[in-house]
Amino acid sequence: MNEIVPLRKLDGVRQPLVRPAYRILASAHVSVVEQFDAVDALDTARRRVSDSPKGRKSKSEIDILRSAIVLSSAGLDASMKRLVTDVGRPLIMQNGTGARREYEQHLKREMEKRKVSDPFRQAVLAINPVDELITFYFAEKTKASFQRSGDLEKRVRHALGISSSDVSDSVLEGLNSFFQSRNKIVHSMDLKDPSSDSLAREHRDFDVVAEQCNMVFEVAVKLILGAVDACRKAKR
Repeated sequence: MNEIVPLRKLDGVRQPLVRPAYRILASAHVSVVEQFDAVDALDTARRRVSDSPKGRKSKSEIDILRSAIVLSSAGLDASMKRLVTDVGRPLIMQNGTGARREYEQHLKREMEKRKVSDPFRQAVLAINPVDELITFYFAEKTKASFQRSGDLEKRVRHALGISSSDVSDSVLEGLNSFFQSRNKIVHSMDLKDPSSDSLAREHRDFDVVAEQCNMVFEVAVKLILGAVDACRKAKR
């Protein structure tokens, strides 16, 4: 039976900018471990009562697995948003960084719109437009949850100028099955067919959910380490 593996440590990392994001991720990891411990406890109790080593998991156990997926997603959201804001600002202020190029491209796209948004207009007209435009930029990058691998690519990897050699497309795309599960739970209560009158819900397998959650935490750590590398290249 698969379990939630220990969170990879940041051994030898002396970059303080990534520490808050890692602490958030570690806190989420503890919560998810506790969710799986609860499933184990319920599973053991159920088997003891039924006096059988087999049997499908109960509704309560499956609901906890669903909660573990949601908690993993929340930890990813909170950690990566903090990473982008903490690491992104100093990288943007330095010429030649990937983060700076992405920031400039974003502003160019905003200026090319037929009608610019009020937040962008207010930032441009501010007494200190540099600070306000950076604040506007990070608000755009962090205002929504991550619901697909492309979100992590555009709003974390590109935003921080993380090299694809540190976090490849295939690594991010490996989370697609997790995001599909997360979205089905969050947006349609995990119903098999939300358009029908049936209340039948998707079955969640313990091993599959454990693998999905483990991958979330591993990818998040890869992005944190990628941010460390981006800072090193910028000599931050």
